[in-house]
Amino acid sequence: LDWAQHVPELGAALGRALLEPTRIYAKQALALIGEFEVRALAHITGGGLEGNIVRVLPGGAGLDIDWAAWPRHKIFDVIQNAGGIEEEEMRRVFNLGVGLAVIVSAEQARAVQDAAQDLTGLPAYRIATVTG
Repeated sequence: LDWAQHVPELGAALGRALLEPTRIYAKQALALIGEFEVRALAHITGGGLEGNIVRVLPGGAGLDIDWAAWPRHKIFDVIQNAGGIEEEEMRRVFNLGVGLAVIVSAEQARAVQDAAQDLTGLPAYRIATVTG
């Protein structure tokens, strides 16, 4: 695909969609830490969701990700289809639209989700459960 090519499913040129700035959640994360018992934070960068989140979990803990819990940004479908990339590889490499994971107790999950939405003005999703 050409950088200047308009991609209908993105509603923009490919280059513009790929260069959309990353959101920074530092202020919102600090507010959550001040209000809740946040056990860990994981900025989801290269290495995908699982690779980044497991780094902040205690030894022996696992992660059960609900891959259908949030809407996947269309740019990832474009990348996957254009490159013929398997789903497992997409999950291993990309954040698939999740920028920050906040790890809290199950009892606080709903309140933290609501507070995160209020702080960012963006939807927040419960995407995984820590196991073990």
